[in-house]
Amino acid sequence: MRIPWLFLIGCLACSVLCGRARADAAIEQGPVPSWAELVPVPAPERTDSDSVVHLLSDIQVHIEADRMLTLHHAARLVVSPSGVDTVASMEVERGPSDRIVWHFIRRQRDGKSQELLTEAHRRVIQPEADRDRGLLTGRLHELIVLTDIRVGDLVEAAFTVEAPQLPAAPRVALHEWLGRLFAVQHVEWRATWPSDRKLKSKAVGAELTQVSAHELRYQRDHSPAYPVDENMPAWVEPIPHVELSEYADWAEAAALEVQFYPKDAELPSGWLEPMQAIAEPEQRMAAAVRFVQDEVRYMGIEDGAQAVIPHAPAEVLSRRYGDCKDKSYLLVTLLRALGFEAAPALVSTRWQRHVTEMLPSPAIFNHVIVSTRLGDRELWIDPTQRFVHGQMDRLPNLPYGSALVLRAGETALREVPLAEHSDPDIVVVEHFKLQEGGRSRLHVETWYRNEQAIDFRERLAARSREQLETSYQEFYANQYRGVRRAAALSIVDEPKQDQVYTEEQYMIDQFWSDGQQSVAGWSIMQHLPKVAAQRRTPVALAFPLHVRHKIELSDRWEVWRNDFNIDSEFFTATFEQVTTSNRMHEILFDLRVKADSVPVAKLERYAADRERLFDVLEPSFATGWKKDQERRDEPSDAPIYIGLACLCAGGYAAVGYIRKRRATARKRAFTRAKQHANGEAPRTAIEVDRAEDAQLFLKKLRCCGDLLWSAAPPTVSSVSYSGDPLLVYRLVCSKCGQPHRRYFRATE
Repeated sequence: MRIPWLFLIGCLACSVLCGRARADAAIEQGPVPSWAELVPVPAPERTDSDSVVHLLSDIQVHIEADRMLTLHHAARLVVSPSGVDTVASMEVERGPSDRIVWHFIRRQRDGKSQELLTEAHRRVIQPEADRDRGLLTGRLHELIVLTDIRVGDLVEAAFTVEAPQLPAAPRVALHEWLGRLFAVQHVEWRATWPSDRKLKSKAVGAELTQVSAHELRYQRDHSPAYPVDENMPAWVEPIPHVELSEYADWAEAAALEVQFYPKDAELPSGWLEPMQAIAEPEQRMAAAVRFVQDEVRYMGIEDGAQAVIPHAPAEVLSRRYGDCKDKSYLLVTLLRALGFEAAPALVSTRWQRHVTEMLPSPAIFNHVIVSTRLGDRELWIDPTQRFVHGQMDRLPNLPYGSALVLRAGETALREVPLAEHSDPDIVVVEHFKLQEGGRSRLHVETWYRNEQAIDFRERLAARSREQLETSYQEFYANQYRGVRRAAALSIVDEPKQDQVYTEEQYMIDQFWSDGQQSVAGWSIMQHLPKVAAQRRTPVALAFPLHVRHKIELSDRWEVWRNDFNIDSEFFTATFEQVTTSNRMHEILFDLRVKADSVPVAKLERYAADRERLFDVLEPSFATGWKKDQERRDEPSDAPIYIGLACLCAGGYAAVGYIRKRRATARKRAFTRAKQHANGEAPRTAIEVDRAEDAQLFLKKLRCCGDLLWSAAPPTVSSVSYSGDPLLVYRLVCSKCGQPHRRYFRATE
């Protein structure tokens, strides 16, 4: 989405914006255009904001034959010192060919109005915010710094951005917000266009007023601040918005774009011969795809017409760089020359499959991929992807949902399907081998496949192996005490299987904590985001995704969970355990994500299923080895028997002493067990007559000085231990977030 202007929060300085800054000529000024109808500034209804009260947001769009003009009119009241910094600097973004005309910046103070433009300072900055992603757009930011702004001032500003109609985009297409991320006392939006231009309109989350056949209006009092939550799907637009489009249908949009990708593009003489010599079609196609993906770096200079029109394939080959349009056009040209059917396809990384719900327009797309065929299979290839090492029958999923294929005769959007792979995308195997002295050796094997293999290769390219190795060790050091690296991190890339294998080995010096320890299905947890209670936007999920996490435990382990299964609308998860013949205990967690998002109406159900799963993902364990160690720690009878051999006369007394020492040892062992007799473990479950009686006990529990029950009522589940059904109550401390579980055995 294009956001043509922003008022910065905080004092803006040229050094902050990482780009070129220069002093320019005086601010260009002009009268308010005749087509505009300025909205009066409303009187402030509240002044309890932290910094600024936004009184007015008034935006008016006027379309002419060869240009589009957008007037921005806003008013803000400064109510605190931090608000002074906010209002004293304004920043306007524009295209390299756009022009900004300022109409006024007025300050209202003590009932008097004063024009501030004459003393304002202007700077033009070219930050190139996307250059880290390989894009140079040429967009400029115009910074206006005002003088003498104080608490209590009301500042009203108006300016117009004039954008010429580019030959490469001769038709109008707009997507405009009708609200803001902050609360505004009054919002208005207006659009007008000539009678000879036919525009379609669509409002989402708002109602427009059709003033005439060529004018639309929107207005709202007390527009709220709209949320932007974590883990929000890219296609979610929480702010009400309006679309305008001059395109009749998708066929017209495709016909305009297809002319920019002519079929008669030439390649350097002899350049194709090595690829043409490959007899196998699949290998021939793979050679072309891998060349464009790996040998032509991603770099785009997208100012002016080059934001829409690709460079010639021969030019891209010569300089060995290009943006998505350039690389897709090059790959299409190569594939056609090698005997394959191929065409560019427009997709949206933002709106994804939801472009089907929008008005037809090429402007909603921000990415180009390739549609091709190998035999009877349709393939979708992203030439900008790197580290794709698999075969053509194992191409990664592309999350774009829908595409506009630029091919003659295309009249509708095409689905870009997602395929669920037969094997898991991530497999983690952790093997804990217990040793004397409470230590354990940990051996970790991980397989990344399909899209996850690509993601891992990208992470490895961005970080050194040493950094990755350190972060992996720190991960386990946060879970266990005394973690040491026993061997260097091993990474094996297996292109034919399209997978990456890693191996880690650690020594844990202090594995046990009070005779217990927890192991967790952490690789499952990180793919199901937490949901806040008052959330008002959908939650994004990684889809399709299949994760398997196996934990192998040596020696005898006591597990306090039953096998478990959740089959919800959004994911399927299982928890299974088995003891093998060689005294190994295996725990298997398995997760399959079934949707790419959770709608707002179903967040509560998702959160409940997630909570049930997370209770299982981190079970606690006790081990027979630890109990054997405790028995070995009991007092030895050897010195007493030596004493008997030396003091035969005191034989009966010595025997009595032995019995007393053994009784003391048994009593101490019983005392150690009683230390956990408060229901913290299944073996020490508290007996109650009824389930309701457990609440009397729970209401007395404290953490961080507060009663746990007062924070939130507990969640309840059931398990089976030694054949007996137990109730498990879980409470969470509101201060430290520590979960507390108590086990109860109801006699009724």
